Amino acid sequence: MRRWTRGDDAFVAQLAEEAFAEYGAQPSRYLLHVTHRAGVRTWIAVEGDAPVGLVVLGSAASTWWVLAVAVTERARARGIGGWLLQVAERHAALRGALHLSLFTADSNLAALDLFLRRGFRIVGRRPRFYARGQDACKLEKRLPEKLR
Repeated sequence: MRRWTRGDDAFVAQLAEEAFAEYGAQPSRYLLHVTHRAGVRTWIAVEGDAPVGLVVLGSAASTWWVLAVAVTERARARGIGGWLLQVAERHAALRGALHLSLFTADSNLAALDLFLRRGFRIVGRRPRFYARGQDACKLEKRLPEKLR
C-alpha cells in the first residue's frame, strides 16, 4: 500500500474506466479530477510493482467520504478492497472522524457485500443518483474508538 502520486494517473484512469463505466460517461475524467483535489487522499494497493486497487477519501465539513474504491478485475475477491477500506477508515479516524459515509449503486451487489461485511449500514437511498440513471444506497459506518 502506498500513497497516490501523479505518476499513478494512467492507472487511476484505466481502473476508473474498468470499474465505473456503467455508471456514467468518462469516469476516468471524474476520478482524476477528484484525486487531484486539495484535501483528498488516495492510496494505491500494489502487488510487487503493479498497482491493483485504489481508495479515495475526502471530507466535507465534519463528514468523511469514501469517494471511490476499486480493484482491478484480476485482483478481485482476495481481500484487497477490505484492506483499502481499512486504510481509509484509519486515516479518517485519526483525524477525528466519528463515522465514514459513501454511496454505491444498489445494483452493485459485490460492493454492497464488501461494505456491509466491513460494518457499513444502509441509511438511505438516492433514486437516479448516477449519470446513467442507476439508484444508489447511502451507507455509513461508525468508526471504532480504538482507531481514534
